Amino acid sequence: MDAGERITGGEIKKVFEWLAGEKTFLRIASPSEAYQALTMVTDIRTAAEGDFFRIDAPQRFHEAQSDEAPWRWRFEFTGAHHIPFAFVTSAGHYRQDEIWFKFPEVIFRLQRRHHFRLEAPAGSKLYFVNRAIRYECGILDISLGGSKAMLIGLDGKNDPPSRLNIGGMLSDIELVFPVKGHTQRTGIKKAQIIRREKNDAGSRLLYALEFIDFDPEEEKNFLSFIYGLQRLYLRERLPLSDDMI
Repeated sequence: MDAGERITGGEIKKVFEWLAGEKTFLRIASPSEAYQALTMVTDIRTAAEGDFFRIDAPQRFHEAQSDEAPWRWRFEFTGAHHIPFAFVTSAGHYRQDEIWFKFPEVIFRLQRRHHFRLEAPAGSKLYFVNRAIRYECGILDISLGGSKAMLIGLDGKNDPPSRLNIGGMLSDIELVFPVKGHTQRTGIKKAQIIRREKNDAGSRLLYALEFIDFDPEEEKNFLSFIYGLQRLYLRERLPLSDDMI
């Protein structure tokens, strides 16, 4: 990775100001990875001993930290333009629900020039109903950023409904991901068609969707699942050291 993919110095504070302002989810993992959760940055401050950021207290965090020494926690998040970031830092001050971490010395930008896309697990499906017809679509890839999006392909069992035009809305959607012997299911209230194209052979219509209405708990479970896929991808494709991820 080149030096341009490291964020240091005063740029780090800008990142945390953005995280706090956008209410972006971060994945937090303990050193042993026995504990993982999703959280948000809720505040930042400067003290005599340095700069700190505060997180929304995840469930069971205080139980987990007592089993981990030293306190070196790994964070991952997806920023603007679907780019994944990662950093490692230690906890600073905490009491009850107030958990403060030191600013990291460096934040790693894991991919710079393109949207970060994950290939969906084989057999992943998206279902929706239109005029009493249940449509089944194959999920090709997933991207994360300021919004959640994916590329789907209609399987051709039915003619595509008229609402599958650019700007059209889908509702009451179910995502199904088969992964390692179990099935991850997620419901989405609404998604919008943002692009339509044909595959390379020209025989299949592909649609890019942007999710615009999630139940908060469904969104949290979905992001947790996707961050797990992203982590597997990064370990397989990128030459990352343990300090970086």
